[in-house]
Amino acid sequence: MPDSGAPDYHYENMLGKSLFLSRVLGLSLILTACAYANGTCNCPPTVIVLINGVDHSSSFVTSTSDGGNSYQIAGSVFASATAGAPGFEFTLNATTHPDPDIDADADVLGDPNVSVKIIQDFLGGPALTLTTTSSDTITDTNGDTHASATPTSSLSSSIQNTIVNDALVASQNGGCNLMGEGIFNSDCGGSSTLTNNLLTAPNGVMELDLDYIFSAGDSYDIKAGASMTAPTPEPIVTVPLAGGLLAIAGIVERRRRARG
Repeated sequence: MPDSGAPDYHYENMLGKSLFLSRVLGLSLILTACAYANGTCNCPPTVIVLINGVDHSSSFVTSTSDGGNSYQIAGSVFASATAGAPGFEFTLNATTHPDPDIDADADVLGDPNVSVKIIQDFLGGPALTLTTTSSDTITDTNGDTHASATPTSSLSSSIQNTIVNDALVASQNGGCNLMGEGIFNSDCGGSSTLTNNLLTAPNGVMELDLDYIFSAGDSYDIKAGASMTAPTPEPIVTVPLAGGLLAIAGIVERRRRARG
């Protein structure tokens, strides 16, 4: 029978290996969590607004009240009718987050050709889910029984387009051409939600575009959104790692009891 006072080198060797494996598996768990973590950056958005081909971007102010966790874009443009151009009034309010997320509400009255681009840098990836939403209302403000909104984008036949890292990934809202009685208002392109699974770089750029022209003397309001989120890791990723840690703990406990 071995001397109980002598060092148990086999036990110490086994314990050392167990501690090493525990650290490796623990590090694996941390790396797994990091791989699915949502990266963020304090990156203000860029807004570009063209109305009848004229750049009015400077009329829209970007601000943050929480140190860059979110940004607000607000502004309006008004132009009186002249002999050479119709009058209009355009208002834009938007909120962005660098994780990234863009929500915009654009309201216009008159007879303008509108082009809006909201561009948000982001950190994240490599696998992200993109969700885009669109809804709108058109009003026959001048009472001529006709109201229409027509896409003018060069990217697609839709008013709303979402671009990620220079690639068009979502298009929605095909506009409308409506007839009614008196002054009426109605959905135009309808409400829609699209979901796309993307493979992106660890960082990139998401862009929400609105491009349209609508019937003279009427009004049009569009609400548009685009959001990217990281996927939830599958249970199969973490369960074996946790199981390995429990197995090692069991081995160490059995060796401790055997020695005792």
